[in-house]
Amino acid sequence: MTTNSHLQKQTEVDQVTMIMLDNKKKAEERYDNLNDLEQQAKDLQEKVAAGGAVQLENPSWLPHRCLGQSKKTTIIIFSVVAGLILLGLIIFVITKFAG
Repeated sequence: MTTNSHLQKQTEVDQVTMIMLDNKKKAEERYDNLNDLEQQAKDLQEKVAAGGAVQLENPSWLPHRCLGQSKKTTIIIFSVVAGLILLGLIIFVITKFAG
């Protein structure tokens, strides 16, 4: 029985070891990505400081392009809240005068 228990424990240890190695690999990849981003930020700062024009690779995510969607969302949320308040007032008035 101890041999079976020992094998089960060893299997669990091996699984944990594999997970830890995978996590280490992912952490190293994240570290490398952060270093790349840090270098890109430094390069961009130097370019801006030198007065150079900055061109973004993907301008579709710029805030002015997202502004229209943000306004629509705000209007929808405001309309829903106003509708709920109005519905609540109607229910209040009906129950007050009906009872």
